[in-house]
Order: sequence, then structure tokens, then C-alpha cells
Amino acid sequence: EGKRKKTKEEEEDEILFARAEREWGQLPSHALVDKSDQANAVMPEQKTKVSYADFFLGYEEALEFFRDTDLSQHAASIVLRTPPKGCFAALRARLLGPLELTSEDMKRDREVALCIAKTALGQGVVKNDTPSHAAGNTDAGFMHLRMLQTVFAQLTGDKNKAAARIGGHWERVGFQGQDPATDLRDLGMFSVLQMVYLVNKHLAQIKTVFKFSAEDPAFPSSQGHGYPFSLLCIAVSKLCLASVRNGTLIPAVNKNGSFFTVANKFTAGVLIEFHKHWVTKGCSVTGGDFQSAIEAVSARATSSPDAMLSASEGRVYQPPRETGVDEGQGFAEF
Repeated sequence: EGKRKKTKEEEEDEILFARAEREWGQLPSHALVDKSDQANAVMPEQKTKVSYADFFLGYEEALEFFRDTDLSQHAASIVLRTPPKGCFAALRARLLGPLELTSEDMKRDREVALCIAKTALGQGVVKNDTPSHAAGNTDAGFMHLRMLQTVFAQLTGDKNKAAARIGGHWERVGFQGQDPATDLRDLGMFSVLQMVYLVNKHLAQIKTVFKFSAEDPAFPSSQGHGYPFSLLCIAVSKLCLASVRNGTLIPAVNKNGSFFTVANKFTAGVLIEFHKHWVTKGCSVTGGDFQSAIEAVSARATSSPDAMLSASEGRVYQPPRETGVDEGQGFAEF
């Protein structure tokens, strides 16, 4: 079979990704060193100084690192299935049994994802005789920091200095405080892996969503309507795993043949749908809309997972006056 033709969004993301790598490559390594004494004081046993040679991380390398990490300590405590959502799904499960993945590779990747969600920031031991071990990527704290720094730099465009492990700058990308580990307690490193995917594979779309969430002046209508982007990513990643456990995403994974491809696209699609809901409904955090908006979009995603997968390949909604498109179209082209 011939290769699938890349979409316009994928081509644009590849251009942005290559441009970011070139720009980082032109910076002196000393400009990208984390000199945070506070980070060293909080986590003295882990590396926190990162030079350019070790800084930028692609999604495939991040996923490989987790696959090469010994996650066996979490295997016994993960939950593979929960009751299905919806009357029809519950009836089907009662009559035919629960939906299940049809290949061992997909089952292994599901287990990996659920174990990653139990892996805390900075924790993990890389197994011997793995690609990550051979490449010298054996320090979990070091690699996890690289993932966070990649997300920060891609979202903000701030490439002059690697983000320190601890600091108020994390609030710029929607964490609640100075230490991302606090927000990552509930879902471990899985949400960070998802964010690395988003800024690698859907950068143009996700930067539009992020800029609105951060009340960027380029989006006048965002003023007073921002929201914590990273907290949203964590919530959507949690929905993704819940949709795997209750069977919502199982048919799509079986059809596609790749667990992580479907999980990633579902996450991207839900984020894009959340953004559309938030903008068109005029939601605001001060109005108490953040949780209710997550619940509304989650319900839609649970009932129509294929719509979320399609949304991941689509355009991001923007008010027409801010995009230059005709009134009523309201989408950003990439």
C-alpha cells in the first residue's frame, strides 16, 4: 500500500518543528543551561542542568524512553477495565462481554500507558539492553525535565534559555504553581508525554489553543477568558485513559492497529473541541466554567469518540474577526 498523503496541518507542523530545531541549534549551549539553585536544592539527587545537546526531545524518543523504563512496579496496581459508559454500551457488554484489544502489541502499549500514568516526575529506572540505555538516556529526572522543557519552549517560543525545574515560569503554560510535579501527581508522566506529542505533531493547532488560553494580545476576545492550559491537558489525558478503560476507544484502536496513535489523536481532538466550546460559549474561569466545560466536552467525547479523532485533523475555531475569514467560518487555516 502507498503511504498516506500528509494533511496540510501535518506539513505545517513539520515545517514549524524543523524551524524550531534550527533555531535551537544556533544558540550557544551555555544559554540553555538550567542554573536554578532552587531546583538543585529541591531535587539534589537529580540532574537539573541541561545543555542544548541534551535539551530538545521528540515524541518518538520520549515514548521510547518510557517503553525502555522498568514499569513493573506499577503493573499490579493498574486498572485495565471499568464499566462501560452509556446504556447501549452496558447492554452490549452484558450480552457479548467487554470490548478487548485484538493484538498483544496493543495490549502491551495499553499497559505501558497506564503504568506511565503512575510514574511520578523524576522516577523510573531504564532497563539494560534497551535503545535508551545504549544512547545514555538513563536518568529519569533528566529525561522528564527535557520533556517539560520541550513543551515549555514550543508553546511559549522562548528558546533562549531552558526552563528551570522550579519557578514561576511554569504558570505561563498553565500549571498552578512553581513546581509542575504538584499538578502531575494524579496522572503521573502520561499527560506530559501527551503534551510532548501535541507540540511535536500538532504544533500549529495547539499553539492557537494555547495562545487563547494565555490571553495573548493577538486574540483580543481572549482577554478575561483565559484558562490553565496544562491543567486542561492533564484533564483530557485523564479522559483518554478513562475512555480506554471503559471501552469507548477500543474499537478505534482495533481498527487503527496502534494504541498510542489513537490515544494521541483523541487527546488532540478533545483539546480542539474544548477550545471551540470555550470560545463559542464565552466561558471564563472567573465565571466558574472550567470544570463544567470539561464535563460537557467529556460527555460529547464519550458518546462520539470518532468525532474527536476527526477533530484532531481539523481546524481550530477562532472568532472570525481575529482570523480574517468570513463571518460564520470561524476557523484558523494551517
